[in-house]
Amino acid sequence: MVLRPVLGALLPSANTEAGRADSAIITGIALLIATPTLIFFGWLSDKIGRKPIILAGFALAALTYYPLYTALGQAADRPTRITRWRS
Repeated sequence: MVLRPVLGALLPSANTEAGRADSAIITGIALLIATPTLIFFGWLSDKIGRKPIILAGFALAALTYYPLYTALGQAADRPTRITRWRS
């Protein structure tokens, strides 16, 4: 995979078995959530049109990106189970 060496350089924990397992679990959960929602919103856009769906997505993004990334930044500052295990 092309990103594996890049991730290994940026995230040393991605080189461990736990890091690879965590990323596989996160990817699997994302696919389980994304597949039905893509099907649903595809059906909905056929019924009401693409423009309202796209505008609703833009509005949702404008309202949620800052709080989500703020929470992500705060969570990244906390020690993970890997760093606690190593220390």
